[in-house]
Amino acid sequence: MELKWINPHNTVQGNLIDTLAAVLLWRNDSLLAELPAKKLSDTLTYFDHVPRPDFYRYSLCAVDTSNRKGSMLYANEGWVGGPLDGIVVWELDPTPISAAALNRACDQLGFDTNKIYTTRNSTKYSLDTSAQAAFVFLGIFPNNHVLTMDEGSRLKSFLDAGGRVYMEGGDTWFFDPPTPVHSYFQIHPIDDGTNDLTRVKGQTWTPYQGMDFIYNGENEWIDRILPTSQSQKILINANTLSGVGVAYDAGSYKTIGTSFEIGGLVDGVEPSTKKYLFRVIMNYMDITITGIKPDVTYNKVPESFQLKQNYPNPFNPATTIEYEIPVSTHVKIEVFSILGEKAATLIDEHIAAGSHQVQFNGAHFSNGVYFYRIQAEDYVDVKKMVLMK
Repeated sequence: MELKWINPHNTVQGNLIDTLAAVLLWRNDSLLAELPAKKLSDTLTYFDHVPRPDFYRYSLCAVDTSNRKGSMLYANEGWVGGPLDGIVVWELDPTPISAAALNRACDQLGFDTNKIYTTRNSTKYSLDTSAQAAFVFLGIFPNNHVLTMDEGSRLKSFLDAGGRVYMEGGDTWFFDPPTPVHSYFQIHPIDDGTNDLTRVKGQTWTPYQGMDFIYNGENEWIDRILPTSQSQKILINANTLSGVGVAYDAGSYKTIGTSFEIGGLVDGVEPSTKKYLFRVIMNYMDITITGIKPDVTYNKVPESFQLKQNYPNPFNPATTIEYEIPVSTHVKIEVFSILGEKAATLIDEHIAAGSHQVQFNGAHFSNGVYFYRIQAEDYVDVKKMVLMK
């Protein structure tokens, strides 16, 4: 950045400077240089190598031989240094803890923290194709930010251009009104949750497998979420086995949505550390940093068809059914009463190979024994579950 100016002629009090000794130059609020100067009419030049592309504001003043400072000259704040190169962090949580956790983890991993652009104002940094990813921290009730329609639209546009977005919020998935970006996470919100989140665990067959965190966030009352048939559950509430984290790879863009504060996780032994967790998240978002390389890929293709036992069982009113398919094929899952009458069709569509889950809600059904059956190609299996209100 090349700076040019004519030395100030007046003191702070408005008196003329008769002898000039130096010019002091500031970048933002930090003294950048003290430059020797002799003539009031001099036009001086200074080349500033900024630490990163960002918004900067320069100011300067002259100093005479009696160490009297001249009046300050200010330049308007402007963008300096080329396109943004790094991660944009929207720390919109009024009581923030997650952005600091991200910075600490990146520093531990060897990622250049100068490439983390954190702001409390979602409009400060443009989400364009030069940004590697966006992290959006909304917080937990009652100190949470409700994502606006404009913010959701800008995140949607970023994803449409091939971006990656991580977004966390305790109420954004079920309680708060959806914005244009919410459907891009392929999250199925179940309910507003109860005061029961004390441990967060990683889902098996994902890079999060083996993680087990004590949770000490601002609030334990968070949305319960599940993936759709296209996305994948990655993190669960260890007490209820309900989802608290979902990942979706659309091919052209990627998202991760969670309903807890990542800054509220208490570090244990790896892989149960925020450093390792952020490493996995950033690896998924194609952000290259040094550190631990996860040895498990997303949605690892199973070796065979499998229908798993539902959980919880007995249940009231909802339960989760997991299944695995080794090839992309048409899948049908139906629920039958003990008399053999069909009660519900949960899945009847083409599903990609991998591990999946679907939920059965028995709120409008009578107590008793039910059977759920899967049919995929030549594979058929049936299991029993009990609705107990």
